[in-house]
Amino acid sequence: MAIYVVMEPPAGKKAEDVHFVRDSFTWLGFLFSPLWLAWNRLWIEAVLAFVVMAVLSALGERLGLEWAGSM
Repeated sequence: MAIYVVMEPPAGKKAEDVHFVRDSFTWLGFLFSPLWLAWNRLWIEAVLAFVVMAVLSALGERLGLEWAGSM
């Protein structure tokens, strides 16, 4: 079953301006999070996702988990 978010205009606007936005999962957003966030103009979230990935990579290298860190 599809779930939609209803975006209504402020009071005093026409009822025809109501927009239905489908709320769903995206594999591209899951696999390429920072790029997907930047593509959808979520700049702060993209930077935060990249920073978290970099910190986790550095932490993995420092703990001796070379397979978990970047090379």
